This record gives sequence, C-alpha cells and structure tokens, in this order.
Amino acid sequence: MKKILSVLSSLTIVGATVATVIACSTTDYFKDFEKKVNNDETFIMAVSSSECPNCQINDLTLDLMYDNKSSSSEVFKDELTSGSKYNVKEYYNSNGIDEDIDHIVNSTLLYTGSNDENDVWSDSWGEELGDWILNQERNREENLLEDGKVDQSITKSTLGIDGVPFFIYIRKGEYVGFEKGAFGSEQGGGEEGKVPFLDAFWEHIVLGQWITPGR
Repeated sequence: MKKILSVLSSLTIVGATVATVIACSTTDYFKDFEKKVNNDETFIMAVSSSECPNCQINDLTLDLMYDNKSSSSEVFKDELTSGSKYNVKEYYNSNGIDEDIDHIVNSTLLYTGSNDENDVWSDSWGEELGDWILNQERNREENLLEDGKVDQSITKSTLGIDGVPFFIYIRKGEYVGFEKGAFGSEQGGGEEGKVPFLDAFWEHIVLGQWITPGR
C-alpha cells in the first residue's frame, strides 16, 4: 500500500489521540480525519447521513463493530481474536507474518452524521475529503502513467466519489481504498450470531486487498 500523500503542500497534519463523533460542522470531519491519518491509526471513515434510509440500516451493523460509533466493541474484538473465520492471530501465525495486531483489533470508526445527504460532498469538508481521496487514487502505482506522471483523466467523477453511505479504509495511517453502498451488503444475511459484513473489513484491512470502484 502506498504511504499517505498530502492533497496540497499547504496542508499541515497534526496529531490526534482519540476518535470521537464530532458535532455538526463543515470543517471538523476532515480535520479529524487528517489527525487520525497522521497518528498512524487504523480506522474506517463512514460518510453517512441522517436523511439516508440505507445509512440507517447500515448504522445497526456498525454498532456491532464499534461502540457508540467510535471504538471497537467487545463483539468485534471477540470475532477478531477468537472467531473461527476472522481470527487475526491465527491468520498471521499460520502465514508466518510478524504483525502487530493491536491496531487491527482496536481499530476505530470516524462517523459523519450529516443532516443532508445531497450536500455531503459539496460542503467544504466533503470537498477536501474528496480531493484527498482523488490524490491517493491518482498516485497509486498501478494508476500512474508510463512516464510516472499522474493521470489527470482520473477524477472524482470517474472514481465515483459521491453519495452515501461511503466508507474510507485506513490501515496504520496508510490509505487502502474506499467503498460505496451499505456496508457488507455484498455478503448478505449470514448465519445467526455471525457478522458477514466483517468480510469487507477482513479483505481490506487485514489482507490489504482492493479493487478501486470505477477503475
């Protein structure tokens, strides 16, 4: 994965320590996102809206993973440390990978509860976040032109950086990718007591596998 690149040289990233749900503001969402990135945290940023029906259904699944839409829940930690399918200790040991799993088990959620789903990406924080994602995607090694230059034909529009719910995955301060639509919807219902939406977390955060939507 490619180390985080700044959107603009004038942006200064400052440290952060605790993930919290931020009061309604047009700038704080992106500022807190930057702080967590600079702090080398592992987290998911969920761009959501109180006006979005799919987002409300999605909230229920996120609550199983993150208490108060912030820190890892005990259910989530149990799945990652003792579950048969998502056991990170077992995965790393069996594959001979020397990995500090604390950052995965204790990952956090940055949840943006905007009131108007149509204005999320036109707000100043949404524009900054969209520019940041665009910069990361343009600078992926596989997206660079043969001469190593950035492909300017890659835009927020071609990438589909719009709408809610929208999820951005960050692993130890490094950009993994983004995903649109209800979290874990591709996995379906699953067995009772299981959390099939963890498939997306496992694939992106643990395995680091990604195919950028729209590319």
